[in-house]
Amino acid sequence: MKSRQVLLNWHNWYRSITAKGEYKIANKNSKLKILPPATRMLQLTYNCSLEKTSLEWARIAQCKMVHSKTESGENLYAVGAKIPHEEASRKATKPWADELSDFGMLDLTDWGGGKGHASQILWAKTQSMGCGTIHCTNGETMVVCQYHPAGNYVGEPMYKAGDTLSDCGKEGRKEVPFRKTGLCILL
Repeated sequence: MKSRQVLLNWHNWYRSITAKGEYKIANKNSKLKILPPATRMLQLTYNCSLEKTSLEWARIAQCKMVHSKTESGENLYAVGAKIPHEEASRKATKPWADELSDFGMLDLTDWGGGKGHASQILWAKTQSMGCGTIHCTNGETMVVCQYHPAGNYVGEPMYKAGDTLSDCGKEGRKEVPFRKTGLCILL
């Protein structure tokens, strides 16, 4: 399914620019102007089990912006038209990830107040994602993405700031640094 790859690529692109310290914040009132580089941010993999539960929830929610009771992290997106799944996949990721730029950041624990979608995408310890896209009975299109393990823990930073990849593979973790993206790849 092409929309799977579109979603995964966009999520990992945002994680990559963040891990390398290239995520610029447009909000003029933001204390941070660029997110600092991450010492360890994992490259996401696609999880078909999460896709299944995302799709099931999308069918139940029918474009209502209500979260499921999952223990996974979850982002919801709806567009007011019936559009192809691949296009909906592209349209969903950008507004989620741009929340930090739009609302500004004080520090890496400042991910509340309308920035929870972006912080879930950038939560360093999240390893996998899966998404479901449907055409709702009201003529809209909905994308639901779920993430494992979930992020957005109150008081915790999205990631540890420091030299890119400097904690990749440490503490006995089975992962390798990918210098081009700045992401750690789980083995």
